[in-house]
Amino acid sequence: MTVSKNAGSGDVMEKPVVSVVIPSYNSEKYIAQTITSVLEQSYEGIIETVVVDDCSKDNTMDIVRSFEGRRDDRPFVCVCKGSNTGVASSRNEGVQICSGEYVCFLDSDDVWDSSKVEKQIALIKEKALAGCEPCIVCTA
Repeated sequence: MTVSKNAGSGDVMEKPVVSVVIPSYNSEKYIAQTITSVLEQSYEGIIETVVVDDCSKDNTMDIVRSFEGRRDDRPFVCVCKGSNTGVASSRNEGVQICSGEYVCFLDSDDVWDSSKVEKQIALIKEKALAGCEPCIVCTA
């Protein structure tokens, strides 16, 4: 799912910043693959990754921190919450932190096709240029 933080603004940026919020909890088995699938996107714009950990008891945060600073064109933020409050709270906290015009949610045990963001932004632009109102929620 992709949500526009600025829906209704009328602006369709050439290469809008896309933020990816990944809530995690005891995700050491899959989190590296999940993050890698974001970092290796074909989209040429900026993709910001925001991982919000919900007090994992395993090595999730060590794995997540190992991705910090790997790519200059892919800003990376990781947050470790003070108490376990659930996946919805982690997503909400991620949305508050992120800076992208569009926000995508990705579960910590899922991976994306390498062209997912590129295709989704192209679809959003196509719909906007066709005279549709800016997307509030767009699924692809």
